[in-house]
Amino acid sequence: GQEKTGKEGWHAEVRNLDDQTTRETDEAILKRQIERHFKFTGSTRARNILDDWNNEREKFVKVFPAEYKRALGELWAVAHTKATPKVAKKIEKLAA
Repeated sequence: GQEKTGKEGWHAEVRNLDDQTTRETDEAILKRQIERHFKFTGSTRARNILDDWNNEREKFVKVFPAEYKRALGELWAVAHTKATPKVAKKIEKLAA
């Protein structure tokens, strides 16, 4: 099939995440998926993205369902009242 070009052809994005550790993890997963896509399909679009990763990576936006974010927010609220500080911090990062 014909590859989509430009930002509209992608549904996973990484952008403006507060927690740098999360960003690196999301970015590493995204890059690995593009590498695998290239390996198995020979996609020229994937190869172009990988060849210019430092610029291309900024074009991706992480999709995060609103309901999931709401549920994490509820967990965060509970964590602040009942959880140990370490657990509360992990939940807070997820809900951000």
